[in-house]
Amino acid sequence: MSRLRIIFRSVVILGILALIGLGVWKAWQGKLVLRSDPATLRDDKAYKKLVGPPQRFVATNLPPISGIILTTNGSQIQVTYPVPPEQEPSLFNYTVERLSPGQTVTIQGKRVSLKYLGISYGIIPTNLWNQYNFRKTGHYYHSDFTEIPRADLQLAIPSQWNREIDFRGRFPQVRFVLGPEIIGSAKFLDIKIVDARTKKILTRGYGITVSPDVGFNIDAEMLMWHSAPIEVIIDLAFGPVETFQLKPVVGARLTHPQGEVEVLAVALGDSLSWSMNNGNGTNMISLNFNSTNATNGAMVVLSSRPQASSLPIDFAFIDQHGKVMPSNISGSSGNAIMMGLGGSFSDLDFIKATYYPKSVRLICSLPSMPGLPAANKDVSNLFDVQIPFVLLKTDYEMEQFLRDVLQLEIVQNHIRTVPPGFFPRSYEHVTPRIILNDYLKCYAEPYSVRINPKKQTLELQSSFVKRTWERFQKWIKGL
Repeated sequence: MSRLRIIFRSVVILGILALIGLGVWKAWQGKLVLRSDPATLRDDKAYKKLVGPPQRFVATNLPPISGIILTTNGSQIQVTYPVPPEQEPSLFNYTVERLSPGQTVTIQGKRVSLKYLGISYGIIPTNLWNQYNFRKTGHYYHSDFTEIPRADLQLAIPSQWNREIDFRGRFPQVRFVLGPEIIGSAKFLDIKIVDARTKKILTRGYGITVSPDVGFNIDAEMLMWHSAPIEVIIDLAFGPVETFQLKPVVGARLTHPQGEVEVLAVALGDSLSWSMNNGNGTNMISLNFNSTNATNGAMVVLSSRPQASSLPIDFAFIDQHGKVMPSNISGSSGNAIMMGLGGSFSDLDFIKATYYPKSVRLICSLPSMPGLPAANKDVSNLFDVQIPFVLLKTDYEMEQFLRDVLQLEIVQNHIRTVPPGFFPRSYEHVTPRIILNDYLKCYAEPYSVRINPKKQTLELQSSFVKRTWERFQKWIKGL
């Protein structure tokens, strides 16, 4: 064997040993650098869009929606149609008002104030895991962040139903109560909670109820467990209102100052619920009925362009005598608006659209949300956040939870192979580190975790030794 070949092989062996040593060192280092800074700015495109200049979209003279298919399957009617352009409505001619806790602003002659703050979380009993929500009486605070004692809560909020707040098992459910002075004069449009330091939006959906003796109850799942300064952004619309009429006939259209609304479908029957799925360029709305032969009840499906979310319009059924008819299970998703009629369809004359032209964005800055776990007051690493309880039903929920609680994007292109019976999983008094370890068990192959602080990402990679060996094999084959 030539001297040169011996030297070459020695160098290769030493190189392999060095790479293995480096891999072990990197793996050891990786455990030390599992860090997510709760104060570092995130690159949140949704936040940039929220605070950027409004992109005004006015939908006029659009072609009617075609290709609508109605199918009946027992007590279910499905409405399938092509997905229309997903333009989102912007606030229209809006103004910004800063609302400090304990203070009042006057809008269109009406006083607006943040009356109460509420929060709810806790351990969900195993027999209730299959439910969508777990309702429990929340902890409530005055606008000066002093807690309302349980003994006084009934006086502040008389209705037991209004005192209860849904908890979905992942993050605290929070409630912001605006005083009743604006009831009848304003329409709620949207709420966003923003981490004031990272500029990350902490909400995904909301709920709204109106109580005459309390005010607007605005609920949202706040995607954080640690204390941090937040901005609560509430969009409202005020009058003077304009009213329009829409006939409850398929194809009827209504043009309003921000766009158009079209009747997609009318289904008669005693309605129960609705759901929506989309894919392959189509939307499919499933309308569920007690009976499709009932003499009372109907479901009217509208398509809004731009999207129905945050549209400053209230819809109501009006009978032949000009009176409002009962409505139930109403809601919206994307461009679709579902309206359930509680009375006889033969008595229905038209659908009344009440348009609120003046939009206002309330921005309320809070030092933190009261009622969060005391252990998370001064967290310096989001991997160390103490979570009192979390229920995760699928591997997708687990991954999304980690994205949210760590405020990191998860970068992975590997196929998960979840062990049988692995979900649902509940945790008590746990940190994201523990949940991350279980998340890695959803993959058949072991992966290492790398935090990229520049991109604010959590990246899953094959072991460094395996990747190095594969690269070395390719290099050898290329010789």
